[in-house]
Amino acid sequence: MKLRKSLTLVPAFFLANVVQADGGNVTIYGKLDASIEMVNRSGATRAGTPGPTGLGLGPANPAFGQGPGVISGINTRRQNRLQSNLSYIGFRGEEKLSADWSAVWQIESNAVIDGSGGPVSYLGSRNTGVGLRGPMGTVMLGQWDTPYRWSTGRLSPLGVAGVGSYASMFGVPSGVYSVNAYRGPSGQPGAPGDASFDRRAGDSVQYWSPQWNGFSVRLAYSGNEGRSPSGASAPAKSNPQLLSGYIAYQNGPLFATYAVEHHRDYFGTRQLGTVAPASATDTSSSDIGHKFGIGYTFGDTTLGFAAERLKYKSSGGTGANELKSYRRDVYGLFASHRISPAGTVRATLMRAGDPKCSLYGSGTSCSGKGFGATQYIVGYDHKLSNRTSLYALYSHIDNKKYAGYTFPNNGVVANSAVGSDPQALGIGIRHFF
Repeated sequence: MKLRKSLTLVPAFFLANVVQADGGNVTIYGKLDASIEMVNRSGATRAGTPGPTGLGLGPANPAFGQGPGVISGINTRRQNRLQSNLSYIGFRGEEKLSADWSAVWQIESNAVIDGSGGPVSYLGSRNTGVGLRGPMGTVMLGQWDTPYRWSTGRLSPLGVAGVGSYASMFGVPSGVYSVNAYRGPSGQPGAPGDASFDRRAGDSVQYWSPQWNGFSVRLAYSGNEGRSPSGASAPAKSNPQLLSGYIAYQNGPLFATYAVEHHRDYFGTRQLGTVAPASATDTSSSDIGHKFGIGYTFGDTTLGFAAERLKYKSSGGTGANELKSYRRDVYGLFASHRISPAGTVRATLMRAGDPKCSLYGSGTSCSGKGFGATQYIVGYDHKLSNRTSLYALYSHIDNKKYAGYTFPNNGVVANSAVGSDPQALGIGIRHFF
């Protein structure tokens, strides 16, 4: 829906005043996605099982079933629930400044329709910013999905939200959850680490190129608002910053992309290790993610493949059991096939390998054995129109002994322990406007 000159009818709870769009266009858009799901977790590693060497078992949060290094053996009984699957509403607009230049803006917010606390849902909680668009591309200031996160989302045949998303493994090591973070960690003593590469970065400047002979790029920098104050000494001295980018190629049925993202002083090893952040002695860190994806469509079938390597490295630590480095690989296979004008079957298979790791201190060893997992997802969607569809899906994560992978955004946690396997069977309706 486009409105010229003014936008006068909006929900009173969302905007209190009339929005004036002087000489420009305003578009209201969004997605409402509700699913009824039956979920559970089973097969938890038995309580009393010896813990791993050097790696943590997830955050010290009861929702994840254990404190640091504790194996509880707890599963989750079957639950019936309604999920809103990152539904959202947004406003975007453009003002022509000249024949070649425009001012562009967007305000996008979560729409929590299941009645739960849900994701952060203040005005502008999702991709929100303002910028300029010209012949050489767009520069946007604000809060936005990083290019790294953006690069391979189109390959996930069952979407990037909920139990069918590939984000249960891509961008997040075992026991780490998708943060959709707004800025990096603070430079304060004992600040927790942040190992997620599935991010929506705040304090960011992004550049999006047009297509040149099938090639396009996105680049982003997220500033160091969390930098430690002047005169701070290690371990309080830190300067957290983020750099992210991708290059993509599109030529008819072929799509390919490579993405890289670097986190300085995000201290991902603190989140992945066994030493509590308050006791960490590391003074700096350098975490980097590499991701490659390719997809091809022939006839009614689309196939895709993606692979990722996440590497974390800290410096200056002195603790004997403190995590120094960590590396994890994951790959995914994706497929969709249209079986009728309205119906499409979809499938995903992903496997996260056991990580490699090292600790500070001579003679201390670290083992990532038992932290891998496999996930498979199958689904079907039926189009009722170009904007509305019904769908059904089944998703299962097979966690190894120490692994804690779960569904993004809609994780089945509820005091479940490591080694337990999340499962979900759901039906839903999705509408775009």
